[in-house]
Amino acid sequence: MTASGTSVDDSGKLVVAGHYARRADAAVPNKRRIAEVAVSSIPAGSLIFLDAGTTIFTLAEVLAQKRPGPLCVVTHSLRVAYLLGSVEEIEVRMLGGRLMADEMCLLSSETLDALSTYRFDMAFLSGGGMTQKGVWNSDERLILFQRSVIARSLEVWFCLDRLKAGKESAAFLAPWSVADVLLTDATPTALAKARIPSRDIKIMNARSKPAARPARGVSRHAVY
Repeated sequence: MTASGTSVDDSGKLVVAGHYARRADAAVPNKRRIAEVAVSSIPAGSLIFLDAGTTIFTLAEVLAQKRPGPLCVVTHSLRVAYLLGSVEEIEVRMLGGRLMADEMCLLSSETLDALSTYRFDMAFLSGGGMTQKGVWNSDERLILFQRSVIARSLEVWFCLDRLKAGKESAAFLAPWSVADVLLTDATPTALAKARIPSRDIKIMNARSKPAARPARGVSRHAVY
């Protein structure tokens, strides 16, 4: 085990301990439901961005299992890149930069420079909380990066499990107006209690597969 809490086991699987692992262990069935719906909504041939959160890693696990046709996946997550790198029909492009060990990702000015060359069909983003105001996250550096992803995406999907409803993290990430979809397993009652404004965003319930995917949006430069 390294100082950052990672190692590779005998089968070649990346093993993670510490803060990231504790977050990954929280609400695992919920994250799996979210991941299943997200993967079913990705058209073959898409260029997608996958964030570094634990829910998005679960999405990558489902993607590796279901293999829904050819895709190009861009990520700054070490775990996502490692998992999908050997999956047939998935091209993985890793954004470079400095290691952010607590989040198991690369993040620095070099990462933002690499990001600037892309325009994504879909971006799947994580967060630390969701309230009436919008989505929250834990670190200003992550927020700056995620906002840059939002500005370069046709569709922005926030994948947030029910434990995030009504919760504020350290810093504000984005208002609901910049998102196309909130994909969550939170009940309508929990969302109403958290005052999540359903009129401002399409909410997909991860407990049941939606009948149709939402219409593709347009590139935006978000106002925060």
